[in-house]
Amino acid sequence: MTHAPLILDEAALAPLIDMNEAIACLEEAFRRRKHADIANIPRSRAHLPGGVLNLMAAVDGPAGFFGSKSYFASPRGVSFHFALHDLESGRLLAFMTSSKMSQVRTGAASGLAIKYMAKPDASVLALIGTGRQAMAQALAARAVRPIREIRVFGRDAERRNAFADRLARELDVAVVPTESARAAVEGAAVVSTITRAYEPVLDAAWLAPGTFVNAAGANASDRREIDAETIRRCTLLVTDDIQQARIEAAEFIDLDRAGAFDWASVVELAEVVSGVVPVRRAPGDVTLFKSLGIAFEDVAFGAHLYRKALAAGAVA
Repeated sequence: MTHAPLILDEAALAPLIDMNEAIACLEEAFRRRKHADIANIPRSRAHLPGGVLNLMAAVDGPAGFFGSKSYFASPRGVSFHFALHDLESGRLLAFMTSSKMSQVRTGAASGLAIKYMAKPDASVLALIGTGRQAMAQALAARAVRPIREIRVFGRDAERRNAFADRLARELDVAVVPTESARAAVEGAAVVSTITRAYEPVLDAAWLAPGTFVNAAGANASDRREIDAETIRRCTLLVTDDIQQARIEAAEFIDLDRAGAFDWASVVELAEVVSGVVPVRRAPGDVTLFKSLGIAFEDVAFGAHLYRKALAAGAVA
């Protein structure tokens, strides 16, 4: 019997998406990340006159799924689409319009890194960036740490203040819009950057001892959020996929080209989550997660949403 795939648009997916569940889903996935039957295919990009076509895919053998995500980024905006397949039969199980899914998945990866890498009592979050991904970053941090204050910086003052008001209502915490990135960062225990910056928006001199830096915005070789000194200062450099980092992590690539970087110093998030790599040797250690957003995360979260849709009675 042939079963038609589920078609899940944004409206159908919205009630299924939960940040705490997303973090737990990715935590379970990264525990099995090193399994031989798991493969992550790094994002490829086709630069066209009207925008950029992005394609990425992964196989999660232990879970029995594979999937792919595509999106076209243009001045008119971006729409994300995800296809989930059964690994054994190759059958298309679901097709999802996945903008909200992608935002929460990106936030959940940050939340997972914060859970394992930030100090347990971290209560002040600095958030640099106020775009469509920023809310999910704040929600994820609040889900895993006792955040009582969020300092927000974005270049556009009107947009920054509006976002801060919305964030305060959403999370019921103190949200402080700041006049500079430095004012947001100094004294914060967790610093999240979620921008499309081409030049660093974070300076190592602003970081207090023991800070965890979550660099989640720049995922292309021509975009940079953190300065070279931040990388040099960190005692632990973590990313979600080293192969993809060699293509997209501009801050690492720049230092490598200058002969001032050792890729062996970078570990994958899976090694942190599984306990293979200790996070901190001393309380003052500064640590970094360079989040790129990988297809393996999409497959894990997409499969979770597919199963949840079926349990809720969704039919093709």
